[in-house]
Amino acid sequence: TGFTRLSVFDAAGRKIRTLSEGVLTAGEHDIAWLASNQSGQRVGSGLYVLRLESEGQVTSRRIVCTR
Repeated sequence: TGFTRLSVFDAAGRKIRTLSEGVLTAGEHDIAWLASNQSGQRVGSGLYVLRLESEGQVTSRRIVCTR
C-alpha cells in the first residue's frame, strides 16, 4: 500500500494524461486508458510511454496506440 501515479507520455516526452494518482493497496489493479489526453480529446496513433511511480521507484513501458 502506498502512493502511486500512473501517467502517459508521448514519444517527445510530453505528459498526455495522468491515469491514476493516489494511494493504492498492494496487489494488481486494472486501469484503462481510452487513448485520450487530459482534456478528453483522442490522441493519434503512435508510440507512448506508461510511467508508474510508486514509493520512490519508477517503471516505464512503451506502448503502441493504433487506430
